[in-house]
Amino acid sequence: MVREVISVSGMTCNSCSNHIERDLKESVNFVKASFVRGKVEVDYDPEKITRLEIEKIISSAGYSVGEKKRKSFSKYLSWGIVVLGVLVFVYFLYGFLDGLNLSLPEMGDNVSLFLLFIVGLVLVLLLLV
Repeated sequence: MVREVISVSGMTCNSCSNHIERDLKESVNFVKASFVRGKVEVDYDPEKITRLEIEKIISSAGYSVGEKKRKSFSKYLSWGIVVLGVLVFVYFLYGFLDGLNLSLPEMGDNVSLFLLFIVGLVLVLLLLV
């Protein structure tokens, strides 16, 4: 007996998981599909069915085998627009405060470099999430 976990993308609900389990249950000893994890766990006899045949059954059901979910570009674009909007808002707010002759506390050159580093670090973390 061989037990394997196969990555599957395209499952969006319990019905998708049930569909894969129903298609495979006659050919394997054990099958458990999880749409949340994007995985299908199978226990099968390699003399009766091969992994390639299992993958073909999953593919014929309309799912992609061995592909990981990728973060969409639109998510990055929307975060970039939000960050850009905040920066533009802060720029105009600072200009407005300067026009009112309000002064912000003076910061040395090292402090402003440190703040720039922190802002860059936060942006990178937001893009990785």
